[in-house]
Amino acid sequence: MIIGAQGNLIDSSDFSAFELDIHPNLVQEIPALKSDASQNRTTSEDLGENGSGEGASFSPGDVSRRIFGPDAQGVESCQKNDAESIQRQRQTIGLSGLLNPIPTLGNFDAKGTEHTVRFRGSFVEKHQHSDGWTAYLDHRGLLGIRRALPTEYLKRLDDHNEYFGDQIRIIGLTRSNRFVSIQPTLRGGEPSENEIRDLLQESGWQRVPMNLQNLPAQLMGTAWWHESEERILVDARKPNFKKTPFGILPIDLVISELPQALLVKLRERLI
Repeated sequence: MIIGAQGNLIDSSDFSAFELDIHPNLVQEIPALKSDASQNRTTSEDLGENGSGEGASFSPGDVSRRIFGPDAQGVESCQKNDAESIQRQRQTIGLSGLLNPIPTLGNFDAKGTEHTVRFRGSFVEKHQHSDGWTAYLDHRGLLGIRRALPTEYLKRLDDHNEYFGDQIRIIGLTRSNRFVSIQPTLRGGEPSENEIRDLLQESGWQRVPMNLQNLPAQLMGTAWWHESEERILVDARKPNFKKTPFGILPIDLVISELPQALLVKLRERLI
């Protein structure tokens, strides 16, 4: 089960609209990963004149801290994960004055359930047109997916930067006070399922057992967890990775904090 647009629970089978945000036939480019898993994916000349130049873009974590304070997670814990709380956070973001409005994309290259996408050479501009997704524990204690608070969405992007060496930056807001971001581009084909498995396992990720998942049908079997980092990722499918000359790199995984109750269950299975 997941949370619908009005905060109501809807069945996972109704989640057919969950699609890849970046069309798999649109290839992109990126330099190599550094040995410490960070990377130089963009240069100042790549950023253009759309508000994403020096001093006009922010890391997702910085946006969260500047608007909601250093304890953004504390903000989340005091709020329900419903449409009203999402709207309240979006209003706070708009009133903060931190981010400038970005014009709506007249032309775009791809559109998914979360983002409208425009390819701009060596980076991708992504306009969030609906709420993001995050993992959660449903009423049966199983792993599910639901609409994310803006703070949770920012945390997801920040984690993507930290754990996968990405350089996602927030450059502004849409008219509805959702985020506009830029992300370095990648060039390459799809890796195989075995290559994705090997990549994740070598990095310490483990598969979430199927009987602990209550994900939409197309996402079942795509969930992994990391014990020491206490993170969960969903949607680890072939279209969300690129096989580049520098290795296999992820595009847009749903990474979230691992719910403690699920962590206990997963650790019990390791004993």
